[in-house]
Amino acid sequence: MLVDIVLAALPLAAWFAAYGGLLAATRPRAGRAVPATPELGDEPPAVVSLFANDWKVTVDAVESTLLDLGARRILEFRQPGDDPRQTTIHIVDEHPTGLNPYEQRIFDRVAGLAIGGVVPLTALTFRDPSAAKAWWKRINAEIIADARARGLSQRRFGRSLVTALTLAAAVVALPVGFVAYRMAVRSADDDPSGAGLSVGFVCFLLLTFLAGRPMGDRDTPAGREA
Repeated sequence: MLVDIVLAALPLAAWFAAYGGLLAATRPRAGRAVPATPELGDEPPAVVSLFANDWKVTVDAVESTLLDLGARRILEFRQPGDDPRQTTIHIVDEHPTGLNPYEQRIFDRVAGLAIGGVVPLTALTFRDPSAAKAWWKRINAEIIADARARGLSQRRFGRSLVTALTLAAAVVALPVGFVAYRMAVRSADDDPSGAGLSVGFVCFLLLTFLAGRPMGDRDTPAGREA
């Protein structure tokens, strides 16, 4: 019985040790700090926000893009009083060109709510949680795609790592299924082969799910430099 437990536990422990090691090795790393300079890079604010937040898209990316549209004179912000919540957004350029997908999506959100070219800043908040989730999912993907296209970001677990972990999962599932088969034989199960196959298959599915689930993005050498 002890031999069977060891036979199943050792491969599983080795797989999880490798998985944990890869998680540690692929953690996003910040670039080396350099002296402050007024010379900014070519990266849009949303991508810079990605760098500043450990390669995660946050609300800062949307807010900085909105402000950038103001800096480019596509939008204009007016605050009539001391309370910044009274700020209104005025559309200066109704048909802007050269916007990337997430910039266009943010502009469309403003334009879709504007009446007479004006919308209160507070009106941009979504009232429908499902609509907010769908909008956020799309803009998150667009910002990540832009960073990847610039060579500044990459999947934390690339295809080669996922493939290697999947093959290792298949190897681990064999002894786990075999141990389940032996235990079914000892317990006089009517279908020990079926029990072994079922347990081995479930083990394989669980490990491949862990290996293939989205892990976010991480830096590239160019991303760290930026």
